[in-house]
Amino acid sequence: MSRRETTPPATRLRPESVRPGGEPSERPPGRAQRADQTGIVRKSTTRRQAPAKSAAECLAAALRARTHASRAEWARRGLAAEEELDPEIQFLLLRQLYLVDIEEDRFEDALRIAAQMGQVGAMRDLAQHDRARVLWARGDARQAIEAQRHAARLAPPDRRSFHTLGLATLLHF
Repeated sequence: MSRRETTPPATRLRPESVRPGGEPSERPPGRAQRADQTGIVRKSTTRRQAPAKSAAECLAAALRARTHASRAEWARRGLAAEEELDPEIQFLLLRQLYLVDIEEDRFEDALRIAAQMGQVGAMRDLAQHDRARVLWARGDARQAIEAQRHAARLAPPDRRSFHTLGLATLLHF
């Protein structure tokens, strides 16, 4: 006998939103009435409005996010925070949006966000590197190489080798 067959019928979700008397309900079952994959109805917890988070907390949540949509949502919340944003936090929040656009093949949006990242001021070399990645993905090799060269020129000494390696890779292919 399977687990599903041993579950008492009273705890199962009735098909097509039927009330115990047999007549259909006026609306579909709410979140608290929905069955999980095993067919068992479990008590749900209601979500309460979380207190406003700082931009840094939103960035941390975006980095921990498991889906593109939640990563983008946390990044947008962080950018909309009422506090004055630290340029590095702002850059990193924009980069989360950029990564979502890249992963979902929205290259025009990613290119627009890469330009915004460059205007923030912090880590402009990385913004140019990200711009080069988008341009290369779009098939615009000439502009991608130019953007990577610009990234190498803007880079501080400790990141310059990273960008020149990226440039060499683009030139090789």
